[in-house]
Amino acid sequence: MRAAVGQESETTHSKTNRETSLVCFDFDWTILNGHSHNVLADAKIKAGEEKAFFNMIFPQSDEKYFQNKKLLLETFNVLFNQGHNIAITSFTHYPKIIIPSLERLGLTNEQLERIYVIAWLPETNEIAIVFGKNPHIEKAMKHFKVAHNELVILIDDSATNIEAAKKYKFKTVLVPPGINPPNHSYLSDAIKIGKEIADEALKIAINPETEDNEKALSKSISITYDEEDKDNNIGGCVGRMKEKENHFCLTLG
Repeated sequence: MRAAVGQESETTHSKTNRETSLVCFDFDWTILNGHSHNVLADAKIKAGEEKAFFNMIFPQSDEKYFQNKKLLLETFNVLFNQGHNIAITSFTHYPKIIIPSLERLGLTNEQLERIYVIAWLPETNEIAIVFGKNPHIEKAMKHFKVAHNELVILIDDSATNIEAAKKYKFKTVLVPPGINPPNHSYLSDAIKIGKEIADEALKIAINPETEDNEKALSKSISITYDEEDKDNNIGGCVGRMKEKENHFCLTLG
């Protein structure tokens, strides 16, 4: 069992007869019924050692460990079957528990190998508020070679991250607060939007003349990482921020 964690892969798993699309899942309070980063940080677990403490994070049944486990697993399966690439975009210093958690959820080894994990904490609250998960999403887009912001979904429990994503025309699904939210419509929404962007991805491939118009509607994102952040996906976004016209730029330094 392997998964890409912040490093390039030679293979993407998109349909050959359509444009590449992407679904980005948050981890804490979106996949899990809790906040794994806070639990590990409060226990003073060092980054990189978290996998050894995996069974200590939430010593509960799987139904309490995961947000609506059965429906969540079904949603993952449907999104994979729709042809989307899937990334986990998380604010955490502890990415090594993510794939074991997804294995416990019930994803197959083949599915796990196709998931790209992008995990780091923003350096400041200001960066988190202004840009949300957009830097994580941008890195996933580069990894999977996704050319259109409109073919990306962010599923997240943070309204701040959702609003930041909307500014760049990413599709969004807001996860309700609490343990096992009784309103399951957010998962149905994810499947519905997944179908819509799968159809749009096919439409763009069939009608390439529409590509320029689609790109004109998209806001491009450009991020420069230092070598440590590029290799480890932790250490966050630091330095200067600027937003100019339709171009987002975060320069480290």
